[in-house]
Amino acid sequence: MYIRRATPGRRLLVLASLGAVISMGCGDDPERFPTLEEAPPLQLQSDQVGVGLFHGDALGLALNREDSMQESAEFFEHAFFRVKSYDEFAPVVGEYNSQRIREENVDFSVRSAADFSISGTAAARLEFRAGDLDEELDRALEIGQAQGFGTRSFVVDFWRERGDWLIRWDGNLAEGTNLEGQGTYGFDREDMSSSLLSQLATVAGDHQPEWIIVGDAMDRLYQAPGYEEGVSRDQLEAFEEFFEAAVEAIHQASPDTKVGAGFHWENVAGAVAAQLSGTRLDELGEEEVDEAFQEVILPFAQIGDGVALRSQALHGEMEDWSYQFLRRLPHLYGLDKPIVFYSVSTPIESQSSYAQQRLYLERFSEVTAGLSIEVVAWERLNNVDGVDTSDQSISGRCASLTNEEGRIAMKLHRCFDGLFSLFRSKDVFETFQTLVDEP
Repeated sequence: MYIRRATPGRRLLVLASLGAVISMGCGDDPERFPTLEEAPPLQLQSDQVGVGLFHGDALGLALNREDSMQESAEFFEHAFFRVKSYDEFAPVVGEYNSQRIREENVDFSVRSAADFSISGTAAARLEFRAGDLDEELDRALEIGQAQGFGTRSFVVDFWRERGDWLIRWDGNLAEGTNLEGQGTYGFDREDMSSSLLSQLATVAGDHQPEWIIVGDAMDRLYQAPGYEEGVSRDQLEAFEEFFEAAVEAIHQASPDTKVGAGFHWENVAGAVAAQLSGTRLDELGEEEVDEAFQEVILPFAQIGDGVALRSQALHGEMEDWSYQFLRRLPHLYGLDKPIVFYSVSTPIESQSSYAQQRLYLERFSEVTAGLSIEVVAWERLNNVDGVDTSDQSISGRCASLTNEEGRIAMKLHRCFDGLFSLFRSKDVFETFQTLVDEP
């Protein structure tokens, strides 16, 4: 049994042998934070597991290893299509940004970067790239002679990949304001909001998805590494108004589609809670996370259909008590809505660290003990081309996308987020399979 010492005035947490977290003390208000019953580690049903799909992931797998495509399709019921509000990747690397799909190897046309390079081209807009991903998965299933991914959802990312501002929604990517610093646009700009609302409604109407997650890690607007007070708290307020309109537009186009706003849980329960309360990170407790949840996530959870979260951490840094806090949502706020982990992963930067992904997922199953979760989706299906080299050098698509002097400047760890490496499954995929109850 592992015991985490309580600091003065805070609760004592006990991690039982089954991996459950029990709150032994309740801070200043035991009625607000009653003791949690012991619970076993997370177990999922087959329809509760999903994976993120970026342009090129599924097709690359199907073209290179049919058996791997069949293996993934057989296991995953749920595909989370990962789309940008405007695809800034395509003008740099072309239609399939994670893998190089050569036209001579297929019987269909493959669009190059030049096909997307015209400023503001409609081809890279959210509504069209969402359709491209849906069509790509169908094509991959056909090529791989596979069946699966019967449930489909979308995660719409509004961030410029370098993370310092929102992607320019109209595709004028050559403008300096889109490359660095804060652009002269945001959710409070009527032309941007109306265009994105229209496109979200089109995606909902055309595809009738299970979920649309509107935004990824939107808590960065409130507080983010390298920012004194986040990227823009004014934009967080504007995003709340935008989200309310998005929920209405999506429901009108597809009444059965559920809508959530995406937040990064470690950041909310860490940096946001610390900044909001004036408390050191190593002294945070449930009272501080309670305050952060109410400030940043609760308004969106009340407007939408659930709590949509990203989990991205090193396995050794995942706090038991912060995840167990999520068990308290019905008691604290009367919030009886589903929790969706639309992306789970841990940041690694070399193929020698693949074991860390397995350890992370094992840890995730422990810290989420007792949670009622609708679906858990791994970040992405396939590694980005160019990372699995014999000398561990970075090449291909990964080198192009992670070039710090380039237009994209993607973080290196994103190239390694896949469950498949060289189109073969990693150990973390096998770990994922152990979390699913056998029928």
